Amino acid sequence: MNPFIKWSLILLIFFIIVVGLSFIGLVYTNPIPTDQEDSITSAKENNQYSEDDISGQNMGDTHPSPAGTTNIIDSLKNIIKKNTGDYFFLKITVDSLYEQLSMKNEIIENQLAQTKLMEKQVQNAEQKQQFLKELTKTYETMKVAEIRPILEKLDNATVIALYKNMSGRTRKNLINGLSSDRAAQITKQLAGTTP
Repeated sequence: MNPFIKWSLILLIFFIIVVGLSFIGLVYTNPIPTDQEDSITSAKENNQYSEDDISGQNMGDTHPSPAGTTNIIDSLKNIIKKNTGDYFFLKITVDSLYEQLSMKNEIIENQLAQTKLMEKQVQNAEQKQQFLKELTKTYETMKVAEIRPILEKLDNATVIALYKNMSGRTRKNLINGLSSDRAAQITKQLAGTTP
């Protein structure tokens, strides 16, 4: 695997883990916002009864005033409503992050598949190049009379590939092994004067 892709994947995974842990830390360690604390405090201050009175634990009075209880209940309902909204916002954010992570994982998998395919193509090209070099060495040891019948059956692209891989001294044997018309065609192609 390409080292650049490997390190990119490691850094991406590390980044996702850090963001996830930070998000979880913020969600579970975030105290009640001060505006919610203020509303609870103000509800208590506006009411003449203490929390013990409201919960019925004060021995002197088991029935708190309905107006005071309503203020505290309304404050608590507002806090619950705000927390519910915050929860849904955080849930949507988490779902969005998971969706982004899923898409990025899919992109990474596609890139890895393309990389493997390209590596295989490069390997095949290298094998073909090695085979062509070995084949060229064989043709370099042959005489013109031995090469001629073979060259008659080869296409121009193959002859040109052999020519390009031969040394200067043995290239003339290859050209001499061709008919004059075919040698002219290949020479034009090598010179780049024909399409």
